[in-house]
This record gives sequence, C-alpha cells and structure tokens, in this order.
Amino acid sequence: MTTQQITVSDYLIRRLREHDVRHIFAVPGDYIGDFLDVVDEADGVERIATVNELEAGFAADGYARSCGLSCVALQYGVGTYSALNAIAGAMRERVPIVLVTGAPSATAREHLESYGIVFHHSTSEDMDVDARVFANVTVATEVIKSAEGAAEAIDRALAEALAQQAPVYIQIWKDVQRAKIDPPTGPMPVKKPPASWPDAINAALDATVARLKAAKHPVFWVGLEMQRLGMNEELSRLIHVSGIPFTTTIQAKGIVKETDPMHFGTFAGAASSKDVIDIMHNADLILELGAIPIDYYKNFVIEKFDQTVSVQRDLVRIGSAKYDGVHFRDFVTALIQRFEDDPSLRGGTTGMMRPLTRPDPDTAPLTYENTFHELNRRLQDETGVFCDLGISMFMGARLEIKRANGFTCQSDWMSLGYAVPGALGFALHDGRPLFAIAGDGSFQMTAQALSTYARLTREWKRDPSFHITILVIDNGTYGLEQCFTGLGAFIEKKDGTGYEENFDDYNLLARWDYANMAESLGLVGVRADTVGDLKTALDDARKNTVPTLIQTKVDKHDLPPELFALVASFKPKQPPPEA
Repeated sequence: MTTQQITVSDYLIRRLREHDVRHIFAVPGDYIGDFLDVVDEADGVERIATVNELEAGFAADGYARSCGLSCVALQYGVGTYSALNAIAGAMRERVPIVLVTGAPSATAREHLESYGIVFHHSTSEDMDVDARVFANVTVATEVIKSAEGAAEAIDRALAEALAQQAPVYIQIWKDVQRAKIDPPTGPMPVKKPPASWPDAINAALDATVARLKAAKHPVFWVGLEMQRLGMNEELSRLIHVSGIPFTTTIQAKGIVKETDPMHFGTFAGAASSKDVIDIMHNADLILELGAIPIDYYKNFVIEKFDQTVSVQRDLVRIGSAKYDGVHFRDFVTALIQRFEDDPSLRGGTTGMMRPLTRPDPDTAPLTYENTFHELNRRLQDETGVFCDLGISMFMGARLEIKRANGFTCQSDWMSLGYAVPGALGFALHDGRPLFAIAGDGSFQMTAQALSTYARLTREWKRDPSFHITILVIDNGTYGLEQCFTGLGAFIEKKDGTGYEENFDDYNLLARWDYANMAESLGLVGVRADTVGDLKTALDDARKNTVPTLIQTKVDKHDLPPELFALVASFKPKQPPPEA
C-alpha cells in the first residue's frame, strides 16, 4: 500500500505535536504564508496571532518553559530580526524555541537575480544573511531548499533543540512549504546525553563526599540546569535524604515548592534578604547544582570559589579541580545514593524563609514592600508568577511560591518587556492562574500584548482556571536603571528638603493610562493607589472572566533597601589605605 504523502509544513507540525506543542505563535508575511495556512488547516494545533514579532518570541519563550518546546513562525528578515532579542534571550537562558521562517523560492530567486533585483525584506542580494545572523543565537540552523532531505533537516533541528535546551532556526523556502514528502514512520529520534566517564564521576563523588564530611554548614544552591533538565523530583529527594537546606538562583526560583521546610529563601546576591545572605556567607560548603551565576553574584562566587562544588551539565568543579565527562543527571542520582548509603553525611539544619511582612493599613499609599506583601498573601497552591526585569524582579525573589515551577523571570538575559507576553505563552500550555508583574518601563516595551490577550477572551471564559492578573508597577521611571546611574535620587537629604539627586531625564517615562488601555481592549482595568485599593482589585480579579490589569501606583522615590545593597555590590572594592 502506498503511503499518502504530506506537506513539509505538516511534517514539522506533526513533529511538534509529538512534543505536546499545541500552539504556534505567529506574525504573518508573504514568505511564511503557506506554512501558516497549513497550521490553520492542521488538527491539534492552533495559531496564536500576536501583534509583533518580539511579543511572539517572548510568548514562545514562556510556552517552552512550561511545555519543554515551542514554535514561533515569522516573516523572513524584517520579521525574524524583530524577534532576534527574544531568541538571543532563549539561547542565554536555555529555552528550546523553534523559529520557523520562509524565504523566496528557487524559481523566484533565479528570475529576479538575473535582472539584478533585490528581494523585499532582505538586507542585500545575499539571501543567506538571515540564517547566518541566527547561527549566532541558536544551536542549529537548517535552510530547507527542496523537499529532498526536508524531513531529516527538521528532525536534526528539533533533536538539537531538545538535547541542548536551546533555540533552533528552520528556514523553509516558499515553494517547499507545501511540497509533498513521506510522513513520519515513527517517533522522532532524540539525542541521548553521553554516559559519564566512570573514573571521573567516582573521583568527583569521592571528593564531594570528603568535603561534605568536613563541612559543618553546607547548603545547596540550585540553578538553571536542574530546572531545564526537569529534575524537580530528584531535587526534592536529594534535599530530604541529605537534610541540607537549599536556596536557588532567581532564575530557578520555584523549581520546587518553597513551602518546603528545607528552603530558606531565594539567593539574589546582595539584593537578598539579610537572613539569606547570612546563611550563604556562613556556609562552609556550597553545593552549586546547575547554577550559572550572573555578575550580580560575582562577589559571592569569588569569595566562596574554593568552598564550592559546582555541578554543570558535563563538568564538576571542586575548588579549582575540574572533572570532565560527568553528566549532571548521573552525578545527582549518584549523590543521592551516597547519602542513602551513608547516613553520617546527613545534615540537620532546616531552612528559614523570611516572608514579606508589611501589613500597612488600607489607607496607606502603595510601596514595593506592601504591594508584594499583598500579592504574596494571594499566592495559592496553583498560582504562578512571571516577573519582568527591574525592581519587581528582585522583590519577586522574596515571594513564597507554593507550586513547582511556579516562578519565571528572565534574570540572566534581562530584557525589558518579557513578563506580560511570556506569561501568556506559559498560561496557554500550563492552564493555571498566573500573576504577571511588570514595571511601567518594562510594560511599555510590549504593551501591545494586551491586544493578544483580548483576542483570546474566549479561552479565558471557557476555562476559569486559565487566568492572568497583570500588575503594572507605575512609578513613572526606569527605576532599576536609575539605581545605577544615580542612586541619590532615592536618598532623602538629611535636612528633609528633598533628595540628594534628581532623576536622570532619560530614566523618566511618558505617563500612560494603563487601566484605561486595558479597558479599551475589552479587558478589566483598575487603578490602585492605596493598600485598600490593591486588596479590592486583587480579590475582584479572581472573579473576573477576562484578564485584569491593575495599575499600581508607587512613588518614584520608593526603593526597597535590598536594592541599595545590590548597587553597592557592583562598585569595585577600594584597596586598603597605605600605612
């Protein structure tokens, strides 16, 4: 019997569906139009029409963090370049996105090039530039010029995305998108990690156990790699069999429930609460599991370098000694076994999470502290949080997350505008309630995403649990940037006549009516100036059948004390004075 052939586009869609991808984020264009037509014709997958390409990329990033893979389909050149920031962020933060784009057909190229005509949306007559640009921020680039070899190219790209937890680029020429090929005959081949070298893993484990036996105050510091590898259960088992308290980077916050008694808070470098900083600095052994420290951790990492066991994807470092060929999952599994085999290794310390505590009266004006206190009170077992870059991200680090994988931010790439579209993508796959928190500077970057929220109102009404509440922290400034360009804008003069510095003009924002913007699109928009306003808005938001945007007014001079410490940590240490 002859197998009925399918289009190249449908082949890619089927492979995506194998990995639970049910939504494809897209902005249309003529070169990608045939692919989008096939998406709309296909069963089991829905095209999500976003307003612009950056929004689409951020939404795909959020989706992949829940699903494990995502797809964004964009126009060649003018579309893909608009999403370059989002794809670069996914590369930095180990998020597997499949970027699909079209390109002119072979026939069109031959015809126009013979006359010296340059295609629209291209930077020059060199049509390979697009793929070369994205080769720098993806782990695989495939340019599919014909039906021959298309299936193999698609499988190669997706296998790399999954194996390396990183974005890939697939360009399908326009005349190939509906070309016919044989359908998949079995599951997509998946690359398996290489086995650890026995001598290396045993040596690394022996050295780690020796450090553990000598340590009096060990802690686990959990990071990105463990979360991306989906090792939540292994982490829970390791924590409880070891009896060692744990913290996470901001990036991995919420990998397991933070109600766990062994959790003592999120370590955000100098921006952490004092209790967390004290525990980390008093620790005599840091078991760093998959953390990829960014520079706001630099002072701590340098200070504790010789007291750290750092476990990465294919490397263990203990002090300055390196053990190559040790796979992350193998090491963690074997370390659990060592604890089970030797009860004398078990610690006896419990964690001590310091919750946000600022129960101001209802008439009090809003601050970062009392805003996040009220938000923290409303985090339920199924609630997730998306935080954008800014002061909000460091305040979000102090929330107590009650569900696994319940906190997301872009703490390493740090692009403004991520949280609101990212939360939309995450929620489409996850299906549980979310808070999306953005400063007004971040929100203005991707405010058009509200239009996409409005287009999906039928989804909100069909499933009440699929719900997002957006908090826009409205202080009229790029607050975090002002911290680094002029911290004196937040420090009152001793005589009470004002502040030591003015805000830099470039850190001041145009004032928007965010609540009215949401209302104009058919969402619910509310303003909150006081604690009582915010309490009412948050409680009402849970009852609404469409997303609610709460415009949360905070004075521009308000700054949590942790941010003063963060700024100080970036300043070079002064040498001691000469005797």
